[in-house]
Amino acid sequence: MKKLILLFLLGGIVAGAVMFGPGAISQFDELVRLREDTNREWAQIDVLLIRRYELIPRLVATVKGYAEHEQATLNGIAEAYSGYTRASSIPDKIKASYEAERQLRSLSLWGQIHPNLKADTHFLKLMEELSETENRIAEQRMRYNSSVSSLNTQVKSFYGSMVAWVGKIEEGTYYEPPAESKGAPVVRFSPTATTAFNAGELQLKGTMKSGDVRHAVLQLPDGREVVVTPGMEIKEASVRVTSIEDSEITFQQTVYDSTGKPSTREVRIRQ
Repeated sequence: MKKLILLFLLGGIVAGAVMFGPGAISQFDELVRLREDTNREWAQIDVLLIRRYELIPRLVATVKGYAEHEQATLNGIAEAYSGYTRASSIPDKIKASYEAERQLRSLSLWGQIHPNLKADTHFLKLMEELSETENRIAEQRMRYNSSVSSLNTQVKSFYGSMVAWVGKIEEGTYYEPPAESKGAPVVRFSPTATTAFNAGELQLKGTMKSGDVRHAVLQLPDGREVVVTPGMEIKEASVRVTSIEDSEITFQQTVYDSTGKPSTREVRIRQ
């Protein structure tokens, strides 16, 4: 028994020498340096992200004049901006930024398919500023991820993991671009197609696909153009959008017979 106790004591002494000896101090100093490098690189991204979000209210204010039917999306952009300002840790900020990127992607796509926005010089200037900011974010993102990789390599090593556990140094979080941003959006414009409803004519100007989301540009009976998505109600024509495909949109319309009994019918516009 005494020998067993002695072995445990010797093992503890050896472990203590390893954990708290000069090598451990050097390892801890290296981990702290790598963590500070990561925080410094993130601080540069944070400055650029704040710049991005400073543009959001101005972009939303510009788009509102052309996209009254997309109020839900505009609200989503504003909420994404608010979510980032509330986030405190780097992982939370990264998570919040992904939603903002998704919403801003939809906003930039409107500029490609909405005729009035394409001609709005103020919107184009804001989008140019946003594009420059996004390019700088992409460059800084690579530097930040490189610093995270260096930190995580040390934290995951056998000796480094023990020192990191004692020193409460955690792995860094990578800031990767959202998967949906890696694929180019598909935008299709064909000769305008028109169909007549009780409230007037609807014209299909074009369709677009970004990830799993599809949009279409419609000209309403009063001449206004709007960007729509499946499920949206178009009160001006008393119809609901049920699906959007390449160069095609399908609506559901409620009609009434001579006795006033309602029924639904499917109407399709194909370019």
